[in-house]
Amino acid sequence: MLNISDLPKDIFLDLKLGSSYSIFENQIFKSIQAQKKNTSTSSNSSENIELSYSIENALVNYGEVFRDGFLGDHFTERRISVSGSYRIQDEEVTINDFYFQNIDTVIFDEIQTLENSSYPFTKGEIPSEPFLSNLFEPLVAITTAAVVIALFFTVRSK
Repeated sequence: MLNISDLPKDIFLDLKLGSSYSIFENQIFKSIQAQKKNTSTSSNSSENIELSYSIENALVNYGEVFRDGFLGDHFTERRISVSGSYRIQDEEVTINDFYFQNIDTVIFDEIQTLENSSYPFTKGEIPSEPFLSNLFEPLVAITTAAVVIALFFTVRSK
């Protein structure tokens, strides 16, 4: 794995992100500069190390929908992954792949607000809500109302 702190202070950064992943550019610069490195996008010195960075795939996948508690919200597991490669060119060339993954749980009804249609890689295939859970809440409400009405008239008539 690439450890930025092991690289020299001056780095020529060549980003091959494409238009889809250009949103990551500032974050890459920020993380390198946080390590007290000077970055440039033009090779002006033969003393600079070249770091070429390419994102090949970024995607979002959703798991099965589940309920939190008896009548709680619906949740789903979200798996975000980013993969690509980087090349460090100094006296020799080193090429390595990288893969990052994060898993979290999101509220099913908020998925639309988490995805950004301007960036297609933020959109995953949204699972459907379980059919029986859609029927369960109205069934409980109707049954409860029927029992309350039946008890009301039963107690009232005695």
